[in-house]
Amino acid sequence: MKNKMRKLIAVLMTAMTICSCTACSFGENKQQESYKQEGMEALSSGDYTGAIDKFHAALGESNAIVGVEEIDISYYLAAAQFLSGDVDGAIATYTNLIAFDEEDAKPLFLRGSLYLDTNQNELALADYKAAIACDDKNYQLYTAIYYNLQAKGLTEDALEYTNMALAIEGNKAHNYMERGKIYLILEQYDVAETTFKKAVNAGDADGYIYLAQIASQAGDSEGAMKYLKKFQKSGEESSEAYDTIGKLYMLEGNYKDALEQFDKGLSLEKITNEKDLRKDQIAALEYSGDFAGARDKALEYVELYPEDATVARELVFLQTR
Repeated sequence: MKNKMRKLIAVLMTAMTICSCTACSFGENKQQESYKQEGMEALSSGDYTGAIDKFHAALGESNAIVGVEEIDISYYLAAAQFLSGDVDGAIATYTNLIAFDEEDAKPLFLRGSLYLDTNQNELALADYKAAIACDDKNYQLYTAIYYNLQAKGLTEDALEYTNMALAIEGNKAHNYMERGKIYLILEQYDVAETTFKKAVNAGDADGYIYLAQIASQAGDSEGAMKYLKKFQKSGEESSEAYDTIGKLYMLEGNYKDALEQFDKGLSLEKITNEKDLRKDQIAALEYSGDFAGARDKALEYVELYPEDATVARELVFLQTR
């Protein structure tokens, strides 16, 4: 359970760090920029100690001024500290970020997650509460807190956040989509189905994808395909839609068309479920008899996701074919 929690925190920290970076532009301090780039390279290569040194050096070039760039570097520093095992250092970095802007939910959420990881539950819950107060319409924040608390076995506290998310007022497509996702988390599929239909009626074609997934899970392949065809008629594309269609073809034994769908999903500029698509792509190649192709894709997958023991074991099998 603890390993699962730490992996979840690492993913969230990395995602939020990337989001922070994309919102920024480099300043005029070329030395600071150089240290930051070196730190990012060290971080991506797994040299967390080297990354920490470079980020500290970058912050040392700030001339006692805290701006957008210094905040961005601090998020990278906290991620490197956490990944190096220096949780206290990461907490201290987030504390500095909170002191700089008490209205920013992000450092509060991340510090709370580290408190939770180190079994400081009261401090974690206080930070989560403060984060929500700063951004009380952010559905993703509620669900991230839910998953973190669930991973630590704090089910009652976790459900409190899903309930708060469901209480957010609004009758736009966005509201229905986010509520539907929460109902899926709670495994309230009937209510989720009704909610996604409202999202579709309000103009969000993505609701068809979730309706197809619900139908497929209930064993209604025909109904799932009808929803996906409606999504396709909307003129939009989604990696999740292609994955769902491909899985339906797999159930029918139509591996060629399934593979085509997985390939289309992986060719999109925006992919939200790359890991699932790659795993399904391997399965489609294997079932179609293309063991060489499956082996090549499995090698790529294991390089990208070395923690997935299932595909690693499958690769051993494919090496013998």
